[in-house]
Amino acid sequence: MPSNNSKYLQEMKEETAKYILENGRSATELTVRALDNAKARSVKQDGIIFHSDRGSQYTSKRYQKTWKIQESDPA
Repeated sequence: MPSNNSKYLQEMKEETAKYILENGRSATELTVRALDNAKARSVKQDGIIFHSDRGSQYTSKRYQKTWKIQESDPA
């Protein structure tokens, strides 16, 4: 989390069914877990498009590896 105690919320939305799949604070671990859970719960299994602010949790090596393994589309 940023040192100024700011808090952020990230959400993943399933476009076909129009509902939120997962949400959480913006720490890398939560973001990766949210991606894993969203992929498992997604109705459309050919990929998830996830819009981010390109913060450090989204550019981390762990998160990028998760994207590559799951063949999703970071936007």
